[in-house]
Amino acid sequence: MDEFLKSNPGLASRFSRTIQFRSYTPDELMEIFTSMISARGYFVGEGTHKHTMNFLGRRWTLRDDSFGNGRLVRNLVEASILRQSTRLAAGNLSTARSEELSELISSDIEVDLT
Repeated sequence: MDEFLKSNPGLASRFSRTIQFRSYTPDELMEIFTSMISARGYFVGEGTHKHTMNFLGRRWTLRDDSFGNGRLVRNLVEASILRQSTRLAAGNLSTARSEELSELISSDIEVDLT
């Protein structure tokens, strides 16, 4: 946004306020992740919860000025669900337990969001 405002000298003077948003903490990111997957009918088990927390913590530690923490979680949710569906499609769905169809496991979280 700073670059956009600097692109035209008169543009910045048209905005009287600047709002700074703080980054969510890894715990808050996990809450958002859990809420988003739950709203889509998915869940993570205890081991996957810890794995996801570690993933989010690593990404948070490596953040820079362009870190979009809400975007990170949304992209992680979408990529994890895609990996889960790909994993299930490669297996035998006729023998899958119903809870397996909505559970995200650790390997579903191993995504490259770069």
